[in-house]
Amino acid sequence: VFRLLLADQQVRFSQHGRELLTQLGSQIARAGDVQAVRDLAGEVADLPPAESSLANAVIRRAALDAGSAEVARTLLACGGRTQEIMEAQLTQARRTVTDESKKSAARVSAIRLLSLLDFADVRPIVLQLLDVREDSSVQRAAINMLGRFDQLEVAAIILNRWQRFSPQLRSSAVDTLATRPKWLQAFFDALERGHIRTGEVDVARIQIFTKHPEASVRQRAVQLFAESRASESRQKIVTRYQP
Repeated sequence: VFRLLLADQQVRFSQHGRELLTQLGSQIARAGDVQAVRDLAGEVADLPPAESSLANAVIRRAALDAGSAEVARTLLACGGRTQEIMEAQLTQARRTVTDESKKSAARVSAIRLLSLLDFADVRPIVLQLLDVREDSSVQRAAINMLGRFDQLEVAAIILNRWQRFSPQLRSSAVDTLATRPKWLQAFFDALERGHIRTGEVDVARIQIFTKHPEASVRQRAVQLFAESRASESRQKIVTRYQP
């Protein structure tokens, strides 16, 4: 369907048609089929130079909505015109993401694009975006972006800033940490050390952790939160009978 519509000049030259093509490109990317994304990139790359705005819009939307980092990074590796579009988009995103004069929505969109870069390239940008003075939506996007990577340091970056996060950002932080067992173990370490209070973890997440598919996470969560509940119960008894 995408190929047929893209080949129709009337569709490409109408506002509705361009929006439809962009949405279809997004759907293809979300489906997670790497080859389908390569095909999309090749078809868009064949558009006339005068229609570069449509090519840019389709590729950008596909990169933002890709079902996985692998699919999104496929666009960077396609070469030719698609790669040129992606590199230009990333260059612009680098400028936008740290420009406080830009609207938060534009910066959040730029953050999502930057998740296609290597962790070493993104790390200094993330550290800047997690500054307490930043808008909460920008900080949340930066936390979510960290979930696209696999480095153990991601957990340290988040946990080292835990005390500065609002309750809403802490919720996003836990969601991100929960995507990797090794990050969850680092989170449990912080709970055991008292850096984070177990009371800050809601009941729904505790249930998820104690039923985690990985045994080492599940067993540790059961022990950690059982001990916490027992300690809280003892404290309530002591408080009740204090003069």
